[in-house]
Order: sequence, then structure tokens, then C-alpha cells
Amino acid sequence: MFLTALIAASLAAPVPKDKPAEPLMPVTVGTKRVLEITRGTFVSEMVEEVTKVAEKDGVYTIAVSSAAVMRTLGAKPPFPFLFEYAVSATTVADTRFDPPRTIFDTTVKAGESWKYESKGKVVTTFTVSKEEEVEVPAGKFKAIPVIEETEKLGKITRWYAPGVGMVKEDKEGFGKSVTVLKSITPGKEAKKEEKK
Repeated sequence: MFLTALIAASLAAPVPKDKPAEPLMPVTVGTKRVLEITRGTFVSEMVEEVTKVAEKDGVYTIAVSSAAVMRTLGAKPPFPFLFEYAVSATTVADTRFDPPRTIFDTTVKAGESWKYESKGKVVTTFTVSKEEEVEVPAGKFKAIPVIEETEKLGKITRWYAPGVGMVKEDKEGFGKSVTVLKSITPGKEAKKEEKK
């Protein structure tokens, strides 16, 4: 009886509120990331900017606009891309896929994996490796490697730092390239209007 009362009391006790877990990618409009991509002797830069954010129940839907410039060819007009993600404190999913494709999941332990099958029946396997320190031009980050292997398309290893997103990418096989984070500039939180 005493044990039952003790358990009931502990369940009823208020739980201290910790700081909420940070989303795995930047979720502030205006945040810019500059990535350097090296393919053989060609070097290009990609500038990513968070352009739209919506939040519901701790999941952020974000739009990221990217523009790339081939530095070796001089200053040419950038060509834009648009990426869309669903981001939480534990997962990142690329929502351009149907169904959305999870690309980073912190609930999966090192050595474990998950699979994604496209509507065309192409299977991609994502395997998590042990966290390690990665040094890139933007600094040193504790990052989690995720190895992506798709049938007949080779292997890509991406290192993700929580709160920052991808800090390094190493593509093997056809189209081999290395991408590193050069810089990240936080966006400014929108000012909240005070109620009168």
C-alpha cells in the first residue's frame, strides 16, 4: 500500500520543465548557410536561405531556397533550387518526396538503419554511424554521420549537427563530390506585436 501511494505521489508531482529540444535544422526565416562544393577541379558555392516557416505541434515546415554559383567560371547568375523539409527535435524529412523521405533521425542508434521505398520501387537505405567531430570552414561540430545508399546510384555520407543541419557531404561513385559548410548566419526572429 505504501509503495502504491509513493508511486501515485511521484506521478502527481510536477515535472520540472527543461529547455525544449532544439529543431535539427535552422527554423528562423532569413538564416543563411554557405556551402562549398568540390567536384574534381571545379569548385562552386551554394547559398541556402530559409524563406518560409510554419510550426505545428513541434514540427516545423520550412522552405529553403538555394542558389549555386560556379566560382571557377566567374560570377555567373545563380540558378535557384527550392527544398522543403519537415523538421522536429528528432527528425528531418524531405517533403518533396511522396511519401516524405526521412533523411536524419536521432532516435535511430549508431549501427541501425531505416529504408525508404519510392513509388518507383527504388529502395534507399539510411544507416547511422557514431557521432564524431567534424571540422569544416564554418568550425568544428559534433556531427552524426548518416550513410545513404540507393540501388545502382552509389553511396552518400552526410554529417548532421543538431541545430545546424548538414555540415559535410561526401558523394562516392558517379558524380563524386565533397560539400562542406563555409558559414552560417542566423536569421532574426520576427518581432512579436504586443497586445493593447
